[in-house]
Amino acid sequence: MRWLGRQLYRSGYVRSAVEARACASEVGRRRDRRLTLGLALVVLGLLLGFPVVSLLGVLAATLREPLLVTAVAPATYALSWIVLGVGTLVGGPEVLRQVRTFHQWLTGSLVAWLLRDDDGAIGPPSLPPPAADPECAPEG
Repeated sequence: MRWLGRQLYRSGYVRSAVEARACASEVGRRRDRRLTLGLALVVLGLLLGFPVVSLLGVLAATLREPLLVTAVAPATYALSWIVLGVGTLVGGPEVLRQVRTFHQWLTGSLVAWLLRDDDGAIGPPSLPPPAADPECAPEG
């Protein structure tokens, strides 16, 4: 697991996400209805994309029904992009900031977890300690 964490850490984006230890408190803050609807549509669009299309591929192979892969999967994938675009238009640029912040937090948390030692300390030694932001303090 540490090998995978070290390989991912070599990427500039991952390194900056781990070092910044991006805080998810901005994502968890109170939102208006328009932003909430936009985020819900973006998440729905992401879920309709590869996960549903992959599931349709597995179902097509299991049921031996090629129509699922040749017609339904491309239509579902196109619909996912439409829903994603509508969600972005409804929520505006704030939706993209929220998704970017959440993605950076998730990436930093996952790679930091992969890089931890057996005693729970995060390696490699060049990593700074977690941010001292009180809103980002781990619950416990």
